[in-house]
Amino acid sequence: MSRAEWASKAERGNEFWVKVGFRLLNLLGYHLSAFLLIFVIGYFFLTGRQSRRASLAYLRRVFRCRDERTGAERRFEVSPRRLSWWHAYRHHMAFGLNVLDRMYFWQGRIDRFEFTWHGSEHLRERDEDRGMLLVGAHFGSFDAARALSLKKSVRINVVMYRAHAQKLNTILNAVGPQANLNVIELDSADIDKVFELKNLIEAGEIVAILADRLPPFGKARYCWIPFLGKEAAFPQNTWVLASLLECPVYFTAGIRTGWRRYHVFVEPLSDRVRLPRRERALRMQEIIGSYAARLEALCLRHPYQWFNFFPFWDDPDQTEQQRA
Repeated sequence: MSRAEWASKAERGNEFWVKVGFRLLNLLGYHLSAFLLIFVIGYFFLTGRQSRRASLAYLRRVFRCRDERTGAERRFEVSPRRLSWWHAYRHHMAFGLNVLDRMYFWQGRIDRFEFTWHGSEHLRERDEDRGMLLVGAHFGSFDAARALSLKKSVRINVVMYRAHAQKLNTILNAVGPQANLNVIELDSADIDKVFELKNLIEAGEIVAILADRLPPFGKARYCWIPFLGKEAAFPQNTWVLASLLECPVYFTAGIRTGWRRYHVFVEPLSDRVRLPRRERALRMQEIIGSYAARLEALCLRHPYQWFNFFPFWDDPDQTEQQRA
């Protein structure tokens, strides 16, 4: 399964399942819903051969890197040779609990969770005439940042590459209108949205985007970056956007540290992304390399919280050629 296929499959039927999920969660409560997840995730795990294999391949890679790197914090003493279906199931279950928590975040019910913060001063200190770009990954809960937006009374505009962002936006606003979140769909050919985002930045608002996955449309440009012991394709799209927005860029993530507990951090990544024509390739490698290094450090410390259930290290071009 290619990256584009995985993204398309993951998003298909999203509107229906989001509605069903909210109804069940609000009817059954958090604890019973979490218990039922054991069986729901178990079903998808047993029937999802491709995601199961991708999960094991990733876990073997991340634990092998932990073994090879002295000084890394070893919170999970697991030999790569002894990894089993149990570890892959644990990885899938972590994703299920992440989705369950997100449903609470989407409704603005952050009082049910305990948060610790690092770097929240960057939100307070930002220039009122110049916003910021928050860059995250499919790691932990990116939606935990909306708890930060509620606490600080700031608006976060989340950029998504999806065909039905408006439908999802409608649902989220219906279930949690007080959540201060706006979902913006960005298409590769929609230059008007870039100007819209630039206007938001100039108004002092925050724009957020995930940067570890190739968008599911067209021929995306990417850079090969060392990641967990092997080069992987990271998209350039986010960084081209960052250069156009001409604003500070911060790296953010919401790490699940326990039952209903999260640690949310925001840390500087770049004052401004500059991509001069003559040095474009070099600068692109540098900024994406810096981003990938921070994501890698998080994966080494929290292996079960990176949620990309497809062959991340495959060549996207070769995969598309094989499909054709």
